[in-house]
Amino acid sequence: MFFRCLAFHTFPNRLLVQLVVISFFLFQAINCESKTYFPEFNSISSNVRFWERVYGEFSTNTAVLHDRNDLSIIYEAAPILDKSLPGATRINRTYLRALRKKYATVLSELGRGKTAATVFEKRVYSLFSPPGIRTKMLQASDNIRMQSGLKERFIEGVIRSGAYIDEMKRIFSSYGLPEDLAYLPHVESSFNIKAFSKRGAAGVWQFTRATGKNFMMVDSIVDERRDPLTATHAAARYLKSNFDRLGTWPLAITAYNYGHAGMMRALKQEGNYVRIFKNYRTGHFKFASRNFYAEFLAARTVAKKLETSPLIRKDRPSASFSFTLPAYAQANALAAHFGLSSDRLQQLNPALRPPIWRGEKYIPKGYVLRLPHTASIVRLAKIVPANIYSQTQKRAIFYTVRSSDTAGKIARRFGVSLKELSRANNLDDKAVVYIGQTLRIPSSHHAKSTAATASSTSPDYAVILRSESKSKPSGVSVLSQPLTANAELRITSSGYAKDTHYGELIVQPEESLGLLSEWLSIDQKSLSAFNALSPDSSIHPGQQLKVPFTAVSRQQFEERRLAFHSETEKDFFSSYKITGFQKYKVALGDTLWDICQNKFDLPLWLLKKYNRDLQFNSLASDQHLHIPVIEAL
Repeated sequence: MFFRCLAFHTFPNRLLVQLVVISFFLFQAINCESKTYFPEFNSISSNVRFWERVYGEFSTNTAVLHDRNDLSIIYEAAPILDKSLPGATRINRTYLRALRKKYATVLSELGRGKTAATVFEKRVYSLFSPPGIRTKMLQASDNIRMQSGLKERFIEGVIRSGAYIDEMKRIFSSYGLPEDLAYLPHVESSFNIKAFSKRGAAGVWQFTRATGKNFMMVDSIVDERRDPLTATHAAARYLKSNFDRLGTWPLAITAYNYGHAGMMRALKQEGNYVRIFKNYRTGHFKFASRNFYAEFLAARTVAKKLETSPLIRKDRPSASFSFTLPAYAQANALAAHFGLSSDRLQQLNPALRPPIWRGEKYIPKGYVLRLPHTASIVRLAKIVPANIYSQTQKRAIFYTVRSSDTAGKIARRFGVSLKELSRANNLDDKAVVYIGQTLRIPSSHHAKSTAATASSTSPDYAVILRSESKSKPSGVSVLSQPLTANAELRITSSGYAKDTHYGELIVQPEESLGLLSEWLSIDQKSLSAFNALSPDSSIHPGQQLKVPFTAVSRQQFEERRLAFHSETEKDFFSSYKITGFQKYKVALGDTLWDICQNKFDLPLWLLKKYNRDLQFNSLASDQHLHIPVIEAL
């Protein structure tokens, strides 16, 4: 009928007719292409609708109680106090705990055969359909989940996205990928460039440090995860890698959350996305991973609607001028040369980390600096004074705390103030340090003595040096337990020129074969083979590994490893603070993963930090843990 109307009606402007026809076909092509890339399967439709309501309907001051597995079952959208109000968190927690118990009780009673008599009971009963209604309700009594509404936060994300999303779409297109992948940060971060999760994911794309290092520069000086456009190139390469291995976008997008190795195992077991969604529950494939693709579909729909709303005024991209540094450079001196405030230069270059702005480090040689695109900036870029540059980077100094040390003593030893030492290491108000802790000495000062530089490692990161030869040398002891806080580093050597020196270590949280390989300057396949592991193996905290020192020395390896973990802590404490502690008694069946991920939402390394005797592979059911209570800054 549409084509007949176009053919037999007279229009005053033939060009208008042609434009309408072209627009129609273009819309159909785009719509078809979008469905081909990102299909909405019947099995996930209720999940997509649920997340559309979370993003577009439910306020941030609403707690949605729903079934964890069947998201079409919503028990109640309960109003809660704004989190910014004094005492709101405690009041909301108490209220929601009672509300959850109320629904769990009625579900349990109805599931055991009680007749629904009250209005409330009848409403709950009506949420379930045959067959096996009572069995479903009994199971559902243990399956209640609470989801906060995100409407206001999502609108803020759409506003922020205006500064980046068009360029992000162009970036994805340049890699031959669907440009709608640019909507994924709405799920990850609401386009907040300062977003930092409790488990160490940073920036709008929420790359973890370990994954990010595979695609961009991530260290204590430059963290490109925090640059929205640089990180988009990394996201494009990562998603393309997922798609090339997994073959479909539902799988590739889910792998962005769960990891491609895990999705490969799931695909091998189930055969396709729909079966994975319905049946796969292995390992850490839980609620977040199962819903990730549905969240993306919902976020894309809600965002596109908001983008066309006359009530939404999106941020605009700002024109910038790229300037490649020919040498290391002082940030504040560069800002002064270009007539910019340090805050403005920092805003334009979010990948540059605090040590640069504190003067402890230079901006690295070869870094592409973003500046406002004006005629004066372009002119000044050609006449940067030589004294702003340096041919070498400021050297980092590490120190491992020993018995009888205090933060004050260490500060005096290195000629820095206690305030500077505390700031560089995120120490608390009392500047408490503990034996084995590795501290970064602020390098804006020259240390009075370098003799105290770390010559031993924190117990958690200790490496036992070995020598491998045809005849076992004397004095080599076997590492049977992780080192304790008072253990000494044992070093042995056979004295044979042809021996292969290697170390033995205990894998720590956040570590991977890829990271260990990088620190050892060898390829991952070689490290896997050295430990009789398959190339695609994953490692876990508490696992014992051998590491060969063929390309770097033990000290070089330890410095890289300690720097990584020190930076992880610094990043965390730049976004969160510890407000207290609570005790928790380990229950039968608890795992460290469940305790950290599901019960307290904490990174494993933080739990280990305040439970020094915690063993990764042996958790007793009557063990007591000190759980840090954290709050976002």
